[in-house]
Amino acid sequence: MICRPLSWCMARSAGVEPTTLGFGNQYSIQLSYERFEWAHSITHCATHSIKSAIVHTEQFAPRAMPFVNPSPDEICRMLRNIRTIAVVGLSPNSERPSFRVARAMQSHGYRIVPVRPMVHEVLGEPAYADLESLPFKVDLVDVFRSAEHVPAIVESCIALGIPRLWLQDGVVHEEAALSAQAAGMTVVMNRCVWRDYSTLCGGA
Repeated sequence: MICRPLSWCMARSAGVEPTTLGFGNQYSIQLSYERFEWAHSITHCATHSIKSAIVHTEQFAPRAMPFVNPSPDEICRMLRNIRTIAVVGLSPNSERPSFRVARAMQSHGYRIVPVRPMVHEVLGEPAYADLESLPFKVDLVDVFRSAEHVPAIVESCIALGIPRLWLQDGVVHEEAALSAQAAGMTVVMNRCVWRDYSTLCGGA
């Protein structure tokens, strides 16, 4: 079917009904067919026009840039310039990855600040229920929570003026990470702070 402009379809549909179509049942059948044909043409052309408009809009609409981690050199430089790490979700269980990573970073001279409700102390440091409860500034927030909690953590970091955010292996929330970057934060996502410190900075 040839799809004419929608304005043509609308104008043709308002035209005079055919008069040289025969008589009796033949006229009724032909008239019904003509009406069906024009109705179908209008629907087809309108659908085609809408789809074309959508494609055109999608082609020229601005798209958010994908999240990109800092370069290895930038990550190493950051880790060498910080001293205090608030670990959100730090478990007191020595078998948990959060405990092992925090203990390793503590052994390299970093001050670890546990952020976890219902816990009084981890690794010899007093624990705080949330970031808002911290009585001092921290250099980096390291997150060991599932991705669904990341947006709220990002909001807290922005409100508190925390300059850096690290989302550990498996913690991925691109929209929240981009929001943090847009607010001026340095963000590392889906990487291990201990592994990067050991491999990128030589553990020193």
